[in-house]
Amino acid sequence: MEISQKKQILSYTFLFGLFLMAGSLPYSKFLISVSQGILLLSWLLDGDLKNKFSKFFKNKIALSLTAVFLMHLIGLLYTSDCVYGLGDIKKKTPLLLLPLLFSTSAPLSKKMSEMLLSAFTISVIIGTLIGFYILSGFIDREILHPKQSSIFISHIRFGLMIALAVFVLFYFISTEIPVYLKVIASLLILWLMSFLIMMESASGLVCIVCLLYTSPSPRD
Repeated sequence: MEISQKKQILSYTFLFGLFLMAGSLPYSKFLISVSQGILLLSWLLDGDLKNKFSKFFKNKIALSLTAVFLMHLIGLLYTSDCVYGLGDIKKKTPLLLLPLLFSTSAPLSKKMSEMLLSAFTISVIIGTLIGFYILSGFIDREILHPKQSSIFISHIRFGLMIALAVFVLFYFISTEIPVYLKVIASLLILWLMSFLIMMESASGLVCIVCLLYTSPSPRD
C-alpha cells in the first residue's frame, strides 16, 4: 500500500472516530470508548510519534488539560477508597488521551469542523425528543422527577450538552447561511431552552446565562 493511500485511509478512520464520538456523546459510554479506541489506533498507525510528542509538549493548552488528569492521578495516593478512585480515573482518561490526539493531529478544515458540530447538535436534539416523549408519557417508563427524562447519561451532563448545542446554533446563525436555516436554528434554540426548563436543568440554564453574559457583543 502506498504511503499516500495509507495516510488517506487513516485520515478517514480518524474522522470516523470523531463523528462516532460526537454522535454518541448524549447516549452511550460504550460507543464513546469505542470512538476513543479508533482515534488512538489511527493515531498510532499514522506513526511519526517522536514528532507528535514534541508537538504535544509545546502545546500549553493540551498540557494544561493533561495536568488536570495528573492531579486526579496523584489524588489516588491520598484516597481512602481506591476502587472509587480508579473508577474516577477511568472516567477522566479522555483528559489524558484527547488533548494528546487533537494537539498532534492534522487540524480539521472549517467545513469539517462545522459538520462535526452539526452531528453533535443533531444528536443532542434527538436526545431531547426522546426525553420529551418520556416526560409526555408516550414511553412506558416511570419517572419521579423531570431530570430522569435523561435516560442515557447524567442529567447534569446532558444539560451541559444542550447548553453547548444552543451555542453551536448561535454560532451557525452568526455565519453566512441562508435565512431559512437561520430561522430553523432559532426555532431549535427555543426548543432546546424549553426542554431545559421542562427537565428543570439548572446547570444547563446557568451555563447558557453565564456564556451569554461573558460573550462579546457584535460591536466588540
